[in-house]
Amino acid sequence: MSTRCSKCILPSDFPSVHLSKDGECNYCSLFEEKKINAPRESNKDRELKFEKILDRFKGKGQYDCLVPVSGGKDSMYVLYVLAKKYNLNILAYNFNNGFQSPLAVQNIKRAVKKLGVDLIIYKPNENMMFKFYKIFLSQAGEICGPCNTFIASMAKKIAKQNGIRLIMTGNSAKYSSAIDGVSASTYCDRKYFFSVLKEYKDIQDYMRNIFYSPIVHGFWKLTGTGPEKVDVLNYLHPGVANLQKIIEKEIEWVPPSDEYEHGDCLLNLLKDYLMCRKWGYSELTQAYSALIRNGEINREEALQKAEMEEVREPPAILESFLETIGLSNDEFEASKKRHFTDFANYSSSPLYILGKKCLNLVHQSK
Repeated sequence: MSTRCSKCILPSDFPSVHLSKDGECNYCSLFEEKKINAPRESNKDRELKFEKILDRFKGKGQYDCLVPVSGGKDSMYVLYVLAKKYNLNILAYNFNNGFQSPLAVQNIKRAVKKLGVDLIIYKPNENMMFKFYKIFLSQAGEICGPCNTFIASMAKKIAKQNGIRLIMTGNSAKYSSAIDGVSASTYCDRKYFFSVLKEYKDIQDYMRNIFYSPIVHGFWKLTGTGPEKVDVLNYLHPGVANLQKIIEKEIEWVPPSDEYEHGDCLLNLLKDYLMCRKWGYSELTQAYSALIRNGEINREEALQKAEMEEVREPPAILESFLETIGLSNDEFEASKKRHFTDFANYSSSPLYILGKKCLNLVHQSK
């Protein structure tokens, strides 16, 4: 039986979680430290910062920004607030991995129609995606790396093709459910992607035409010519409960009935199960922990909800998914011993870290 943080509900079993003598985890300690040391900003101050960003780019082309939308609550709120409050001309972009929930698809269609927003849908080759899932699950023990990398890379490509300088996402540092060492989303990047695929030269050659290299990104940063990503919910976040009420009322967003976090992908339950079978817990526990830190739920309620919702038994989609991607049950069982940190990424490369620091210094000096 693992020990949980005395403030949130993160377990000490997670590789990046450490408890103090008082039983407080490092995530809670860091959260409190930032509250004390960071400048005390009001909601109005954050809004003004955000508006200054918009002023730099608004009205520079056919579209003011690109908004990646999944059909989940966060991206739907970003789409709503940018269209309604800030009156931006938006191109919405949806990545269809072949496993989108029908509910998410309907939420997107309803939102873009109500808000008068243009939508572009990108769906990669289905057989290639199945191959990706098989390789990443069998080699790295996870299935989210291909989609995470694809979504971010295609957002930049679509933005570049349409002369868009701003990519506006629904990410939020304060409410993030990702956790180091457990969530592939905090680790995967272009280097990781190609590290997993190192034995598959034909796929690598194809994917190099889609993904921009670090050299290109560095050039963009130096010259200020590439698309910039802004995590909107770091500036504008009404709280999870209020956020959901707003989009339910204003754009008739319909929440999933059986899952708190990200009901936009049918593979999400499988993702949670993969984490649970390895660690005993998934990102869901971190999602509720983030709500505790932000004062939106008490610890007892969060613990009860997380325990009820964690996916510790194989989800119904598992059997058909393995059949679809051509992975045997024995290979699936063996994948439990695989982990994404077995492969290199940019953040583990000293040369990349040095280069990034140098670029930041040059950029700041301008």
